[in-house]
Amino acid sequence: MESNPNEILFPNQASDAGSIHLSSDPGNEAPSKPSADEHDSEIEDQYDGISELEDGSKEVFNSMEEAEAYLKSFARINGFAVLKRSTSKYPKCYGEVNFIDFECHRGAVPTPKKNPLPEPTPPPKPRSAGSYQINCPFKVIVRRQTPTAVLEVIHGSHNHERTEDSSIPDRRREYIEDHKGEIFGLMSGGAGCHPRHVMDYLKRMEEPCPLRIKDLYNLRDKFQRQFLDGKTPTKALIN
Repeated sequence: MESNPNEILFPNQASDAGSIHLSSDPGNEAPSKPSADEHDSEIEDQYDGISELEDGSKEVFNSMEEAEAYLKSFARINGFAVLKRSTSKYPKCYGEVNFIDFECHRGAVPTPKKNPLPEPTPPPKPRSAGSYQINCPFKVIVRRQTPTAVLEVIHGSHNHERTEDSSIPDRRREYIEDHKGEIFGLMSGGAGCHPRHVMDYLKRMEEPCPLRIKDLYNLRDKFQRQFLDGKTPTKALIN
């Protein structure tokens, strides 16, 4: 199936809708959305790489939250994540958010430390892993226009390939938050599963698991610190 680069799928939308063109006219009504059941099969056919959005295109949503949810879903489909670069409220400090500036998770460039420590002797071996920040130009803004919200594409293309969920920290944090209770149950109490066994269990689940084994070791250490509550292991057992 050939896909139009100006067409993007709205996930979790009404079953009688398909795709929608990002129009340059923000006065259009917010579109209806295809159902969640159609989501995976449509995505599988339509997105092989990162789909580009048309620069300057706009779309109207019912609320700021709906526009943000759509943008995050579109990013997930296309193998990247969006971060809030800046926001503004009106009235300032206590008002509602009326403007959000989104960028790709690979946007910006790493900033050097202001006061680097003196070089040790001998110097450490250089790290092989580089920063994932490569100044990706993708940029989208969402602006409140009561009673609706307008999503505007400033720059709709990327300078990198799709990124696996396991390489996107936000994806891993979201997964941990959604499955924290289950993971805690496996690692604590009578089960006391090792992180490697927990990883094997999560990998067999229907939902893809983006975690790395290091995430589970870190989570186990966090659970242990919460259990100890500042006490030594012996005192924690006695109390």
